Amino acid sequence: GQDGLHVIDARDPSSPRRIASWGSRVLSVAARSSICCATTYDGNDDLTFHVLDIRQPDSIRLLGSLSDHGGYDLFLEDSLAFASGYYIGSGDEFQILSVSDSAHPRLISETSTPGHNFGVWADGVRRLAYVADGFEGLQVFDISSLGSPRLDTAVLAAGPTLDIALHGGLAAIATRSTGLKLLDVSDPASPLELGSVDSTRDWPDCEAVEIADSFAYMGWSITPYLRTVLVSDPSHPEQVGSCTGMQNDAQDMELRDTLLYTASLGRLYVVNVARPREPELVGRCVVSGFHGDLALVDTIAYLSGSPCYALNVAQPDSPRVAGTWYRGVSGLDVVDTIMYAVGQYAQFWTVNVSDPA
Repeated sequence: GQDGLHVIDARDPSSPRRIASWGSRVLSVAARSSICCATTYDGNDDLTFHVLDIRQPDSIRLLGSLSDHGGYDLFLEDSLAFASGYYIGSGDEFQILSVSDSAHPRLISETSTPGHNFGVWADGVRRLAYVADGFEGLQVFDISSLGSPRLDTAVLAAGPTLDIALHGGLAAIATRSTGLKLLDVSDPASPLELGSVDSTRDWPDCEAVEIADSFAYMGWSITPYLRTVLVSDPSHPEQVGSCTGMQNDAQDMELRDTLLYTASLGRLYVVNVARPREPELVGRCVVSGFHGDLALVDTIAYLSGSPCYALNVAQPDSPRVAGTWYRGVSGLDVVDTIMYAVGQYAQFWTVNVSDPA
């Protein structure tokens, strides 16, 4: 952490206590046997890799350091240290270091990765390293040759996911900055990316998604905010329509029959998608606040936000406020007459909504 590395005596789980501290601005740490490796930073993305003697846990001793190396995560196996992160050293985000001489750690190899990396784990028997990538999913490196690791494959390179919708064995994934991804999940143990609607050219976000039959509906962060995608061939999805008249981007959507209910900043929209290539805005309700989650039960649409709303949508062309709950709700779902809601500060509520008013 910001104030250094801490050693906690947890032999009595009911009463853990700190017995030692070392350094400041410690970004990552990994320990094995009598040594501990740590990465420190100076506040300007300049990192230093350290090897520490922890044979006496209450008296940590520095053995050796290596400037411009380390990362957001470390993993130790035998005499090797694996580091991952971004803006480290020369910009190479995956590194293999030797700590066989703990007083003189040395770099064996380093290589760049497609995105930003925040976690690393290695399997010495299979000679593979796994790197968690903030934008590109899970990266798998072949480390058969420690001196020249190579990117072997990427698993679920969907980017940070904002929403997901399932239809049969097809999953539609709304991602930040990389667009809409379509995955074959008929075998849940081996999901396979089929096709995508790419957004990397102008960097908008695909923020919400719904899917039914041969069409997916995307909430896009730039106009037109709602778009229709033909997914009859998931390997080659094609944008075929859009809806005008919406003033804000969709944060969440629910599809019921031929009506698509969309939550956005200060509004609930109702869109008729009976003709998917020509979606038509048929109703709206203006409310206050930012709404990022939507649950639809019978004729009531529940919107998260501050406050949280229950909207009567019995008349889709004129939805209206039925009830208001003055709490800051960031996520919700409704089952029968109970709303399960979470707040911005780790609150969890169960709310009786048998009378939405």
